[in-house]
Amino acid sequence: MKEEWIDAAKLLATDPTISIKCPDCKDHVLIEVVDIDSPLNTVEFETYMTCPRCKAQAVLRLQRKEA
Repeated sequence: MKEEWIDAAKLLATDPTISIKCPDCKDHVLIEVVDIDSPLNTVEFETYMTCPRCKAQAVLRLQRKEA
């Protein structure tokens, strides 16, 4: 997986309101971002990201930061 996708997921996890361009086409903003909680682990979640233009997709498992 490209490092740019990992960086995008980390930035979105910190601030879900920011606009991040697709790491593949670098043209459109990733507007299709969905976080799914893990049913087995309350600390982890998966971020699903899709570019509306080139349809590139990435799924990353992240851990929640402690509050």
